[in-house]
Amino acid sequence: MMDETAAMLIITAILALYVVDKLFSHLEKRKLQDTINELSSKLMAKDYREYTQLSRPESREEKPMRNPQSWHDDPMIEIDDDTH
Repeated sequence: MMDETAAMLIITAILALYVVDKLFSHLEKRKLQDTINELSSKLMAKDYREYTQLSRPESREEKPMRNPQSWHDDPMIEIDDDTH
């Protein structure tokens, strides 16, 4: 009985170590790929100014959508002929 429990604990420990190893390996590969991407961007940029513009994340401000009150406010609104 004790041998089966010990064997299960050893197998569980080995599997846990394998999963942890794969996790750290994945994180290391991702970090290396990010470094490669950054260096490629720096290499492909025409000058430092272009590199800094490309390396900054784009911040797009979303304008609030408005509901047009009539066709005069927004001529792209389709108006049903049945209502008029």
